[in-house]
Amino acid sequence: MIFRTIALLALAAVLVACGSSAPSAAAVPSLRPTAGTAASGPSAIPSPSGPTDSPEPSVDSHGVPDLEALLPRTVGGVALERYSLTGKDFYATGTPETQQRLDTFLGILGKTVADLRVGDAGDPSGRAILDVGAFQVVGAKPEQLLSEWVSSTQAAHPGQISVSSTTIGGRALTKLIDGTREVGATTYAYVQGDTIFLVGADDVALVTDAIAQLPKP
Repeated sequence: MIFRTIALLALAAVLVACGSSAPSAAAVPSLRPTAGTAASGPSAIPSPSGPTDSPEPSVDSHGVPDLEALLPRTVGGVALERYSLTGKDFYATGTPETQQRLDTFLGILGKTVADLRVGDAGDPSGRAILDVGAFQVVGAKPEQLLSEWVSSTQAAHPGQISVSSTTIGGRALTKLIDGTREVGATTYAYVQGDTIFLVGADDVALVTDAIAQLPKP
């Protein structure tokens, strides 16, 4: 979502690929902490996957409290933990490759990392295949933000991401399915102002509950 392979982007699969103990949807950045990560305050953000010679960055895992507050605390009876990162901290957790993708994405929108804010909520136990994310690019135009995000997701996985439109709970959504995954393959997205809200789940009941708790477009 939304730091596993978008966030973000995947905010992980699209732009920032990070490790996680639980399967997740391709496009939701996951900000949930894992053991052995650098911490700032009581929580920690997972560093990018793969070997590195650099120290893991220390970031504030609740750096955008107003964005974080828009995400649900509980979905389908599953208690979620919520996290948020400024664009600077989100960028710091990426690899050179994913940072370049993020620079390109933001450049198309006429924005920089300073305009980016990311939030994520998920099951800390890892048992539920569920991520709820918020990907904000301050001042971005809604239609362009969503279309470029979808294009970035597809470009990161050529020929593997199918895109369609659907309606859940009376809300029009863009549905992405990652053909490389057997579980956690489906992400639902919609844009509200300059923010993309993302729900990654295979269970439509969880998606319906999550969507109902997010801001209306």
